[in-house]
Amino acid sequence: MQNNQLDLIRQYCDTTGIRLSAAEKDLLCLVLENPARYDGFTSTLYENHERGRDFRDTWVIDKYWQYRISITDRLVIYKRYKETCDGEVNYDYYDWSNARLITDTRKIIEILREIKPEL
Repeated sequence: MQNNQLDLIRQYCDTTGIRLSAAEKDLLCLVLENPARYDGFTSTLYENHERGRDFRDTWVIDKYWQYRISITDRLVIYKRYKETCDGEVNYDYYDWSNARLITDTRKIIEILREIKPEL
């Protein structure tokens, strides 16, 4: 079974120089063995709001992000992200058309762990 998992993972992910644990293989295979279910899967919208005070004034930082899984010839994840500070936009990759493309296998595993309760 382990060899079958590894073959499937290598078909969709670059594992060069990476040693995967059994839990990481299971997590990747959960998604890769069910492409009809997970291709196009979009996570819930995550939010983080920070407030503080510095020598000038108070500040508010708002962050919003969301993930979308894509399984074609490779497993990739798109991350749309927006960060504002006191209402001014610092980072704006909030449309899916300009979302960040994540292809690094370690980063993909990290994201899958984050959204695992939704899978």
